[in-house]
Amino acid sequence: QAEIKGEVLNPGVYEIDQDETLHSFIEKAGGLNEDADCSSCAFLSKITHMSVVVIPKKTLNEKISLNSASLEQLMTLNGIGQSKAEAIIEYRKNASFQSIDEIMNVKGIGEKIFEKNKDRLAL
Repeated sequence: QAEIKGEVLNPGVYEIDQDETLHSFIEKAGGLNEDADCSSCAFLSKITHMSVVVIPKKTLNEKISLNSASLEQLMTLNGIGQSKAEAIIEYRKNASFQSIDEIMNVKGIGEKIFEKNKDRLAL
């Protein structure tokens, strides 16, 4: 089983096949709704047992605060999935971000991800 939530028609917990992909998992949940932003979705990625998939909502390029954004908000950034969002939250537990480029100090986040997102980042 795995869970899907966010911008799908029927969020919930579903049985998954051994070779379940994100694309087929979204179909099980009735498909995407009109607010879904799948610009960073990897439709061929495999869904594993106990996974939680969050389909992000389209944003109007709202700023994302590195110091206070939720896991779901961080996951709307390009190239930031659940594990990197969790790493950002873990990083800020020790000290708040003093500048947006400090995001590159978080494991797994480099210059490419920073460049894609710098216009949406805030403190």
